[in-house]
Amino acid sequence: AAMSMSKRSLTTRCAETFQTSPAKLLVRYKMERAKTLLRQTDLSVKQISARLGFENPFHFSKVYKRHFGRAPAIGR
Repeated sequence: AAMSMSKRSLTTRCAETFQTSPAKLLVRYKMERAKTLLRQTDLSVKQISARLGFENPFHFSKVYKRHFGRAPAIGR
C-alpha cells in the first residue's frame, strides 16, 4: 500500500513519536507478533518466520534472540 508521505517525513514522524526508525519499529512489531504466535499457537518456528516475512528460520531466530535474549523455542 502506498503512503502519502515522503520517506524523510515518515522517518521524522517515527523518531518523534516512537523514538526509533521505521525499520526498527517494524522489527519490534514482528518480534512481539512472533512472541504471541509462539505462545498461543502450535505453529513451528519455520512457519512463524515465513508468516512474518523472514527469508529463513535461522535469520528469524537470530533476530528473535537479539531482541529477547533467548531462542524462539524457549519462548513457548
